[in-house]
Amino acid sequence: MGGRHIVAVPAVAACVLLGCTATALASAWRVALHPGGDVTSFEALTASPGGPVWAVGGRSTPDGYDAPTAWRRTGSVWTPMAIPVDLTGRWGYLQAVAASGAGDVWAVGHTTIESNGDSQPLVAHGNGSSWTVVSQPWLAPGATGQFSVVVARSPADVWVGGTVAQGVSTPVLWHFNGFVWTQSIPPVMNGHCQTNAPAVVASAVATGDGLYLALDCQTPRFSFAGLAERFDGRHWHSVMRLPDGIEVTALTADSAGTVWATGFSTVLQTTAQVWTGGPSGMTWVAIPAPAGSTG
Repeated sequence: MGGRHIVAVPAVAACVLLGCTATALASAWRVALHPGGDVTSFEALTASPGGPVWAVGGRSTPDGYDAPTAWRRTGSVWTPMAIPVDLTGRWGYLQAVAASGAGDVWAVGHTTIESNGDSQPLVAHGNGSSWTVVSQPWLAPGATGQFSVVVARSPADVWVGGTVAQGVSTPVLWHFNGFVWTQSIPPVMNGHCQTNAPAVVASAVATGDGLYLALDCQTPRFSFAGLAERFDGRHWHSVMRLPDGIEVTALTADSAGTVWATGFSTVLQTTAQVWTGGPSGMTWVAIPAPAGSTG
């Protein structure tokens, strides 16, 4: 709600490919998008295949509340684009963005009622030059929630999801086949999770093996345990179950279809965590500390 001021910077991939030194790599970074005097929140980035780069988040309004906003980068120019959602008595921002092409961009987030703090999911679709809000009864009457993940493999294969609260926070996904939206409730498959306790969606990625979803559930110790699951189009399969105190934060997949996950631990000496794998499961990867670091 206007509380973060984040500058987005792009990496120079050439340095990675050519084996630049750490000093050279650091000097290759530059500011690509700066909000100027506005209090702005940048939440996510994506590059449209064959099209522009998109950043999404929230931009402050004269009354001090955030308005969901997308920024389009064409050439070297960033252009802010308002999302046409009714913000009467509300504020909100976008949390994730994905694109299957230059004319098929999806962004998700939430709007929140100023008077009581109740949130409602927000889904917006962009055609490259303008945005529309998807009108869909995302929640049951009386429920609240917000969307935090979106995966777009084509205009007829889009996943959006997040967390719904109606007594307890539970994960929820919706799939769009180009014509209709269908809801799916992912199971929380981790024995460290407390029954009927909150579970939140952290990240999602699609590969040729299906849709992978990362979640974090509350444990009996009131901490969180992470897990990753795969949906093959009909059934959910567990691919990673983390112990109490180890959470997963993000998923991605490389060009070979291998899935990578990042997270952190509140109980292990090595705080940062990385895992990799696929349909048969994911394993922990040792990540060495940078040269010259002390921890």
